[in-house]
Amino acid sequence: MVGSLVVGRFRIVRELGAGAFGETFLAQDVQKMNAPCVVKRLITPNDPAHIDIVRQMFGREAKKLNDLDHQGIPKLIAYFENGGEFYLVQDFVDGDTLDKEINPSRKWTEAEVTAFLLEVLEILAYVHKEGSIHRDLKPNNMMRRKANKKLVLIDFGAVREVRQTTTNLAIGLASGTVTIGTPGYMPAEQTQGTPSFASDVYAIGCIAIEALIGRSPYPSGFDRDVNTGEFLWRHRTRVSDGLAAIIDKMVRYDWRQRYRNAGEALAALEALSHNVPKTPPKSAPRSVPQTKTVIAQNQGNFVKTVQTNTSVNPSAGMSTRRKFIIGLAVATPLAIVAWDWWNKRNINVIGKSNPSLQTQTLNNIITVNASGQEVSRTSSTIQYFTEALNLPNGAVPLEMALISKGKFTMGSPSSEKDRRSDESPQHEVNFPQDFYIGRYAVTQAQWLAVMGKFTDAFNKSADANFKGDNRPMIYVSWHEAREFCKRLTATLPANRGTYRLPTEAEWEYACRAGTTTPFHFGETITPSLVNYDGNYPYANAPKGEYREKTVDVNSFTPNAWGLHQMHGNVYEWCLDEYVENYSKKSSNLKNNGSEPYGDMNVNQNDNRSRALRGGSWDDVGFLCRSANRFRYVTDLRYDFIGFRVVV
Repeated sequence: MVGSLVVGRFRIVRELGAGAFGETFLAQDVQKMNAPCVVKRLITPNDPAHIDIVRQMFGREAKKLNDLDHQGIPKLIAYFENGGEFYLVQDFVDGDTLDKEINPSRKWTEAEVTAFLLEVLEILAYVHKEGSIHRDLKPNNMMRRKANKKLVLIDFGAVREVRQTTTNLAIGLASGTVTIGTPGYMPAEQTQGTPSFASDVYAIGCIAIEALIGRSPYPSGFDRDVNTGEFLWRHRTRVSDGLAAIIDKMVRYDWRQRYRNAGEALAALEALSHNVPKTPPKSAPRSVPQTKTVIAQNQGNFVKTVQTNTSVNPSAGMSTRRKFIIGLAVATPLAIVAWDWWNKRNINVIGKSNPSLQTQTLNNIITVNASGQEVSRTSSTIQYFTEALNLPNGAVPLEMALISKGKFTMGSPSSEKDRRSDESPQHEVNFPQDFYIGRYAVTQAQWLAVMGKFTDAFNKSADANFKGDNRPMIYVSWHEAREFCKRLTATLPANRGTYRLPTEAEWEYACRAGTTTPFHFGETITPSLVNYDGNYPYANAPKGEYREKTVDVNSFTPNAWGLHQMHGNVYEWCLDEYVENYSKKSSNLKNNGSEPYGDMNVNQNDNRSRALRGGSWDDVGFLCRSANRFRYVTDLRYDFIGFRVVV
């Protein structure tokens, strides 16, 4: 085949490799000034009876590759059928495979492995976000470009799936019975023909161990615990507990106990790289103030009251657990862009078309100490209105709590345990006007009442344990949350107001409710107060229940301003673009916390990272703190992300 011209365009220069699934050639694209490229000829059984099935399969898998647009993945130039044979043509990567760097002669340092993981997981997170699985990750399927030393993932298993399917058809086997992957780097579920995103994570973890201990997972293999089946490798190297815990979780035998995708593993590693002390991740399934708090009085037509009846009632401590999760998204350089339409709007929140305010006295505002023991209960009076929605019986209404104008200190002090650098510097934020925020995260019943149907992602992915009228709406992207606000606003009388997502400043101001402790409950949280992973507590609190699912939004006691589950249950989308620290925030944002950071002139294709707050049911204690920040790109949807609204 060397020297031939395929389809009049690609001149074969030399063979690069061959295997059971096909042959790979270095070629020149004569239509692009002989630019180098790689031509892959797929070997398929010569069976005319199955050619249509092969053709459909090939087109589907090639389209998956074509849709991947990332510098860490060779670009697909063309795919075609020629003379009953199937071809893929991709960019040529001038570099060396990673097996040239990973070998028994030199063990990698922790810093080298961390840098490798950060780079490769960022690429793989993109692949997973696009719905693809590599299925054959190993050192010689990764290349480092000579020009810039950047990693590139090659030889996706999608091509092999076509070969697998055609082979099965030829010998009468069901599709999926032939394994794709390489021994040593593929986990048990993949050998059984059922790979998942977590299977790719496993392979990357194996490569990290191989680099650290200088020993290949095949054929020599890693040591295993005879009782648990888990890898034993830490004794062969020197590595911090934080990184070792992340790698251990990546290579769990049971796929449900690993990070569900590369985005979650990347998030855990990024948190570690920001010098955050970490408790080792657990093996788990899946994919406030101690002093009396005063609520500021409203200077307008409606008056808030102050807390009263402070009493001390110490009781038994409660419990907690931990998991690094969440996914993906690399912060991009951000710029402050004026939001003219926002500033020019005349939002008349209190007008003749508004529903009347209701008053409620809350008698169980709980404060706990660092051990999770209740030290006091106070009471407060709040005001809120209820938005009329057509909800089923028993459904939690959309209640909007009045938050008085005022000032607060945003961010965490350097003394706060497990704080992160993006919570700095602390700064004062002013709210010159009152606003209203949802007392609860938007529920599934409320979503249906406004939108008429669930998102495709919810219908496809939501587990039965996460469904219910009063469970928070999940599997909703930032764009979809904004669309909910838009449609809800459209149902209101003219000049009533505008629903939107809260800014980060609004969210933290409302969450703290006048407190300065890590949580509005005080120095820590317990599973009787917050839905989170109780196996990994905060401060001195004991371990406790891990529910492994969301709960109804009104399950726990609220903060002093009447807001429920600002900690845990689900992360909540905020309006702001994520920025890596507060030093980039301009003075006008500090003087008006209702103004979002970043560019609001967005469309559905805008995928810049946005801020999330509050932690989730699957998070460890420290990630549920009032000041903790996270980010995701705007089109991601998970079972631990929801939102609440502001008007």
